[in-house]
Amino acid sequence: MKKSFVPFLFLFVFTAFFASIAFAGDPIPGLDVKLGKNPGGGITNTKTDKDGSFSLNLAQGSYNLNISYDQVQAVLKRMGKSGSEVTLSLNAGTNKHVLANDKAMPSKIKLDNSTGDITLTIPAGGATISGELTYDRIESRPGQRKK
Repeated sequence: MKKSFVPFLFLFVFTAFFASIAFAGDPIPGLDVKLGKNPGGGITNTKTDKDGSFSLNLAQGSYNLNISYDQVQAVLKRMGKSGSEVTLSLNAGTNKHVLANDKAMPSKIKLDNSTGDITLTIPAGGATISGELTYDRIESRPGQRKK
């Protein structure tokens, strides 16, 4: 009876250890993404899906995109992750004139406690903005080099 317990215990400890390590490129699901139109427009809310992705259709105008860094850290803690950097990858589909923080899309933005709102400028005709939130540069997968 004792011999059959040892492999089970080893498997449990091994699984628990690797479940708590986030790898570069792993998605972050369930985060609130808030978008407010400037000046004084309403706020649109969505959540990242299981792949860490979201998508919003936007009319022409200026918008503030906000992903709470405190919520990011709370979700990571709940998932047993810590010490991680987070990257927001933004894409505007076929509309090449969309700007994120005055830079052309697609763009990658590191989220940290100083990021604040991300300003999106949508030209005439509107655009579909899609994004993905992922962990960045935490640990290497076994046999993989760190980025």
